Amino acid sequence: MEDERVVGRDNVVTADGVPRQVAKQPGRRTCAGLRVLVRRHLNGHHSLWYGTRCLGRYDNRGRPLQAA
Repeated sequence: MEDERVVGRDNVVTADGVPRQVAKQPGRRTCAGLRVLVRRHLNGHHSLWYGTRCLGRYDNRGRPLQAA
């Protein structure tokens, strides 16, 4: 499932009532104001996408997941 959201001024995206902090991205001072896609995965995890770039992956509580 996918939803479009706008990153807040504090670099936070809220989906399903859970805030997710967007980590600092290379080449950007901030992600505030970006329209991003929040993807919900079958295992309960979420990922944030800006075009083809993944901005982060999170567990169901909004905690960032380590890169595999």
